Amino acid sequence: DTTSAEVAREALAAGARVVNDISGLTFDEQMVPLVAASDCGVICMHIQGTPQTMQDDPCYDNVVVEIGEFLAGLGALLGIFPALALPGVGSFVVFLVVLALWRYVSAASIAAALALPLWTWYAHAQFRNLREQDFIARTAPGQRDAEAVGLAVAYMGWPFVLVAAVMGGLVVYKHRANIERLFNRTEPRLGDRARRSPDGGLAGEGAARPEKPPRSGGAQNPPGPPKD
Repeated sequence: DTTSAEVAREALAAGARVVNDISGLTFDEQMVPLVAASDCGVICMHIQGTPQTMQDDPCYDNVVVEIGEFLAGLGALLGIFPALALPGVGSFVVFLVVLALWRYVSAASIAAALALPLWTWYAHAQFRNLREQDFIARTAPGQRDAEAVGLAVAYMGWPFVLVAAVMGGLVVYKHRANIERLFNRTEPRLGDRARRSPDGGLAGEGAARPEKPPRSGGAQNPPGPPKD
């Protein structure tokens, strides 16, 4: 019974199986990722103010509707957090690796976008494996046939994979000009001095430097006679 993620973490490590939070996981920003990643029960309460002030003047227009909407939004947050955490971290790792190897920010962004649906599929596959292991541990040996396991722990990640694929496709679509410059080898690398290419983009290594115009304000000396 706590609103502190640190206390909840220590309690779960000591064997607690249920976390009761009177704030509905809102007082500590680390509480949602903690319970989302834990195999524990969660009791989400609702509060106005703090434990010291919650009885001063609680006011609702419709207590059932307002608390219901609060808990529905909280449930959605708990449901999508594991679906977003690992794919996001994995895509960011891809971004850093590509950037470190080739120093193209655009190429790193495109690679991360293309990797997002793959990471999303992998994250949900691992989550399904954990559910399958838990189901096998809780059922009798005679009820562990493949059909029963498949029905109990069906793969539920395809909607998330589809959303990730659409997001990745939008990122690639927005980088059309960058892709063209990458093929033409005029895309600037990270750390290069930026220069404008004829098509309006930034030219990188290998691009021709524009010639400097002659200085004005003084007469130029004519070339002298050739020397013997």
